[in-house]
Amino acid sequence: MSARPPQLPAATKVIEHARGRVELSSRGDVLATVASGHIVVGDARALTQFVEAVRRKHTSVRIFHDWEAVSGYDSEARVHLTRWTLSAPREALAECHVLVRSRLVAMGVSTAALALRVLDVPLSSYSVRAEFEAKRAAALARALAPNEA
Repeated sequence: MSARPPQLPAATKVIEHARGRVELSSRGDVLATVASGHIVVGDARALTQFVEAVRRKHTSVRIFHDWEAVSGYDSEARVHLTRWTLSAPREALAECHVLVRSRLVAMGVSTAALALRVLDVPLSSYSVRAEFEAKRAAALARALAPNEA
């Protein structure tokens, strides 16, 4: 019988508005978002604030965005995330993974991946949930190995 893969706790922070919803949670150095609808600049600001809060405990974070249900995003949100990423210390982001379905969001993730490549931050995009979840489970197992596994 195989062990149950490590799970993230329930969302620590939830942002809801007329156009969408974002849930933020973390465990160890693994940060996860689950978003739906349209991402606005307030969502992006909440995300970067959450990353900074996790970074107070961990030098860098591994981010997993479940954005399969995201239909689009405001340009202000994209600008905020890009500026934050470019201004953050290099060690702030160990890796970033994004599950997408929308072609618009996938195109934005591809563009972000090019920018992050300059900073040597791997950004991986997934269209198959099982692949994304396997990667997240492996990251959680590594995060918990020294302490809780």
